[in-house]
Amino acid sequence: MIGFCDNDKFARASYKAISNTEGEKEYHDIRNVSDEEWREFRGKCDLICACFPCQSFSIAGKRRGFLDKTRSTLFFEIARAIKQIQPRLLLLENVKGLLSQGGADF
Repeated sequence: MIGFCDNDKFARASYKAISNTEGEKEYHDIRNVSDEEWREFRGKCDLICACFPCQSFSIAGKRRGFLDKTRSTLFFEIARAIKQIQPRLLLLENVKGLLSQGGADF
């Protein structure tokens, strides 16, 4: 691992408790990470593993997709990081409902 990002301080603490994070970059709010900071990982990162709040897409939620401007927009922050880092592989959380809404959002 070369870095991690989570806005939830308890999630970061849990990750640090179970992982050796020495030397890793730690970010809190993905919205505050600049494109230049993301580009520092270009050529050093083969895989990005990411997830975003799924309530906007989930069959258990209101299914507003990207019309939900509070939760679903974090997807675009992940896309911005991917564009700057250009990893070989991407692993995103599987949200039942993401594509079954006709796939228009995706």
